[in-house]
Amino acid sequence: MKSATLEHYRTNVDRRLRNRLILYILISIVMVGLFIYHVVTDHVMLWYPLIALVIGFFLGWFISRSRSVSWDANARKVISRIDLYGMVILLIYLASVLYREQIIAYFVNGSSILATTFAFAAGIMFGRVWGIHGRVSEVIAENM
Repeated sequence: MKSATLEHYRTNVDRRLRNRLILYILISIVMVGLFIYHVVTDHVMLWYPLIALVIGFFLGWFISRSRSVSWDANARKVISRIDLYGMVILLIYLASVLYREQIIAYFVNGSSILATTFAFAAGIMFGRVWGIHGRVSEVIAENM
């Protein structure tokens, strides 16, 4: 299966979905910058933040399943909608975001908390982008 190109995204993906992906990428870049900043300035060992990044990535990939990505035949574009299954995943995700620092503080101590929290958030955003991109590519490949 071939990945969707940038041109396919411009012509075949709904503008709101494209903007959401761009926003997720920008947020993840900022979070990675903050994660690196705190690793350097707080002299944090990389193990906990890297583990949090990987866990966040898989959680983000799972969360990307909260939206159904489909082809709108009338508009001839890929669209995204949230369904009941997605709402449940979204509620669990919101709870984890609200209590992220307390959850991470349970496993990590002191100066590592901020770097690990930012790494976790960056992983979630990268995972969401990866998951949505994969599903968009599948839909484009099926309908082109």
